[in-house]
Amino acid sequence: GTLPTSLPRANSKNFDGKAREIDCSIQRDLQAFYEPWNKRLYAMIRADQINNLVPPEEPPYPGFTTAVPCFHSAPPLSTAPAPAPKPSPSAAAVPKTQYKAQQ
Repeated sequence: GTLPTSLPRANSKNFDGKAREIDCSIQRDLQAFYEPWNKRLYAMIRADQINNLVPPEEPPYPGFTTAVPCFHSAPPLSTAPAPAPKPSPSAAAVPKTQYKAQQ
């Protein structure tokens, strides 16, 4: 048979407590918390691609997008900024080991 080219995107289990949207203030808090970590992840992915540390079949990663609907009700959980991650290595600091396919 043919191999799948993408992961299934499903949230098909129905139950009484299923959340279909989240509070917008929680969504903002989560985005603020994860943003510095996501930037670090994106920098690491770009460095690996620049230094040929990924297989050539691996497509560029566009980053996360917000697709969850939200509603306004509760005040923000926190006003404190998210802790900043340690600085990510620059592309120059990443080892220049070529990707080698396993045989």
